[in-house]
Amino acid sequence: MKIYLKTDDGHHFFIPVLIPYRCMGLFGGKCIKKLTKKYAGNDVSNYMDSVDMKEFSKAMAILSKYKGLELVDIKDKDGTHIRIVI
Repeated sequence: MKIYLKTDDGHHFFIPVLIPYRCMGLFGGKCIKKLTKKYAGNDVSNYMDSVDMKEFSKAMAILSKYKGLELVDIKDKDGTHIRIVI
């Protein structure tokens, strides 16, 4: 999965989201939940506790078969453009 961000002032950012999903596959999501509890607020931590990481891993494995699929394409009024592509 890749996240592309283009700001109104012309800056481009690319965020590959490969490492966290591999980490979830190896450790069953325990490291992600631990990091979330450590660095995020209680609201996010409570949300992560309700996510079944095994099912999430299965869903990501299925989605990985559809490389190039665009999940999100948002253009804001101020010129910011965000794309999320598998």
